[in-house]
Amino acid sequence: MDIKNVVCAVILDHGKIFATQRGYGEFKDGWEFPGGKVEPGETPEHAIVREIREELNTTVEVVRLLDTIEEDYPKFHIVLRCYLCRVKEGRLELLEHEAARWLDAEHLYDVEWLPADLDLVREKVEDLMDADSEGNLTAAGSADDLTNFDREDNRMDSGRRDARTGISAKEKVNRKEDTHMKVLMINGSRRERGCTYTALSIVAEALREEGIDSEIVFVGKAAMDGANALSACIKDLKIKAAGADGFVFGAPVYYASPSGESQMVLDRLFGAAVAELRCKPAAVVTSARRAGTTSSLDVLAKYPTINEMPLVSSSYWPMVHGSTPADVLKDEEGVGIMKQLGRNMAWLLKCIDAGKKAGIMQPAAVEYNATNFIR
Repeated sequence: MDIKNVVCAVILDHGKIFATQRGYGEFKDGWEFPGGKVEPGETPEHAIVREIREELNTTVEVVRLLDTIEEDYPKFHIVLRCYLCRVKEGRLELLEHEAARWLDAEHLYDVEWLPADLDLVREKVEDLMDADSEGNLTAAGSADDLTNFDREDNRMDSGRRDARTGISAKEKVNRKEDTHMKVLMINGSRRERGCTYTALSIVAEALREEGIDSEIVFVGKAAMDGANALSACIKDLKIKAAGADGFVFGAPVYYASPSGESQMVLDRLFGAAVAELRCKPAAVVTSARRAGTTSSLDVLAKYPTINEMPLVSSSYWPMVHGSTPADVLKDEEGVGIMKQLGRNMAWLLKCIDAGKKAGIMQPAAVEYNATNFIR
């Protein structure tokens, strides 16, 4: 059974607990404490700070670990680390959830908690709320200061618009439910879960927030295991490429150039899957300890731009720095670049999808006579 490591934030204010309602997915409409998955190379403490920033546009400070709860769901086993947090900066805004409420002890069970969160409520939160009745544990201001409410039912307004995107939480939910697109990411590193994987994972998370699925395919081993393994890898990638709507090609830097493994795969793939790749948006990503990133990006960009693939950019050249995944996560600008790259990819994919629905198709392939510099 698949094991999911996740984190949640228990935010208290004068005996009231902050709860959020899922807006999409398998557990839509269930109530939970805000949080999400721990990414590879990420500590749980870092994950909860990142998740609350992404979901609620707020910076929290971890006070302490409250509990670790394990729960079996039909398709997976969850390991939930629960942290008592205080609001450090910002106001809790709904960027992903359908709704949210501050619940006092009297109304703690008025909502339908998801199983793991219900265990936490029963085992820890009830006593915690009693202890925080005077606001001694985490208070950073009143609940009125920290959130925006509909006074009638103590709910946050999920129709508030994200300051960055101008999209309300409900609109995001609807977009996620209506979108069925996928981005294929190729990890050309020799290390399956190293720095390149970490960069691609950040892009994948940004895509997920915009309702776009993704898959990271590790090709480094196949490239080094001989001709048969490489041929099988290319055959598999060709099949996956046919069903993908966009691509991200990632590679680490070796001697100021993309890894040899990544170039072996891309050389073969772009010869074997021209039709499967053509006119689909692509992005390139590289990782390095120190230097060689810009020259490597130049090499990687040559592949999609020879096959009529729109090249997706970010707020800076798409690179991250560090010797380990943990280092990459400390590269704040690099992390931000990867997130924006994911958002830009999602935007372009949705624009293309909208164009197709309006009857605007991609240009037809044109045959041309190849020439050289002599004739």
